[in-house]
Amino acid sequence: MKRDLDLLRNILLKMEALGAGTKRLHQFRCLNDDDAVLTLHIQLLIDAGFIEVTDEVYTGDGTKDFLIQRITFAGYDYLDTVRNDDTWLEIKQRLKKVGESVSLDIVKSLGVAIIKQNLGI
Repeated sequence: MKRDLDLLRNILLKMEALGAGTKRLHQFRCLNDDDAVLTLHIQLLIDAGFIEVTDEVYTGDGTKDFLIQRITFAGYDYLDTVRNDDTWLEIKQRLKKVGESVSLDIVKSLGVAIIKQNLGI
């Protein structure tokens, strides 16, 4: 399964929109209805240090769920570079030149460069 940069961004945007309080996997099914895909991407956000969970739990049917608490400072830094739809589209267009498979650091750096360019700095 490949990492989906759009899904990572959309999970962070959804978390922000949901506000304070614990979030669970089912709250993100509107973004992707495959629990395995959602689980992987939530785990990737945890690995990147972008979100904080207090526990990983298993439901009655044996599927994994999370008690997601918050977006971290690093998560907000990343989100702020990819939040704007126009910036995100430009990032994705530029990534097509290299096959769209790059690290999140590259995505963030590209977003920062685009934002700086738009600000004239």
